[in-house]
Amino acid sequence: MKLIDIDELFKKEILRMLAEGKSAESLEDEIVDLFLDWLNTPNEALEGVSPNEYFTRMTPEELCGALVEYVESGANLPDPLLDALEDSESEAALLDLLRDVKNEGLNAEMRATVQTAAASLLNQKESKQTAGDYIAILERGGAPKALREAALEGLAARGEEVKEELLQAVARASDESASDDLLSLLAELPHDERIYQALLHCFQSRVEDRSSCAASFARYGDERAIPVLADALAGAKYREYTAMCEAIEALGGPEQPRRSFAGDPDYEAVRKEKEEQRKKNAGE
Repeated sequence: MKLIDIDELFKKEILRMLAEGKSAESLEDEIVDLFLDWLNTPNEALEGVSPNEYFTRMTPEELCGALVEYVESGANLPDPLLDALEDSESEAALLDLLRDVKNEGLNAEMRATVQTAAASLLNQKESKQTAGDYIAILERGGAPKALREAALEGLAARGEEVKEELLQAVARASDESASDDLLSLLAELPHDERIYQALLHCFQSRVEDRSSCAASFARYGDERAIPVLADALAGAKYREYTAMCEAIEALGGPEQPRRSFAGDPDYEAVRKEKEEQRKKNAGE
């Protein structure tokens, strides 16, 4: 396959239109429609076929191979390639990419980019084959944010189907971040005493920041967490104090007194951001 930078090719088309006298203002107004029309227009640089047709002629394995090549080259993944992967029978080939089966030769960042793209496409396909892979990604911890978010999205769509696996994975979580990700999914499920006990253990076992645990308590909606949260307010730093107060109130508890946190790094950062925003608004 000849690797084509679709974005660069469209950019050349825009430059051609500008050179022929089209105004930049009119192009800006029409850019979306122009791009959609261009995707379906035969192009000499693509062997005489349109960008969309260029990819739809490929097999799922060829499409996945192209995805890897684009990532390795540093070029953006073309929309027609992603559309073709979404529309084709590519689930098995995408699962190989997600499972890092055919990503040899790529560095860690590139491999994660390939896995994230595969996960996003598998989510769009509503694949039922990804739960174990996603749980393993979250359980191990350390995955890039985009890959974690794709795994969380895929598992959230499965709901109670993956409850038992999530409960088992929490006990094996490699670190607090991994535990927080898994518990955030469990907190969205209907009542199960095991979920509450897992959330309680998470909160009580934390020594430092318990913000994520408090937020999961709030989403889970069990009022038994109110006194647990209230008892932990003393000595809490700004970030977790705020999260615990919000959780208490979300669960139906009383509004908590706001303390002074002058000097707390998180508080000062928020205060500075608000002050800068106030000045910006005043100047508008």
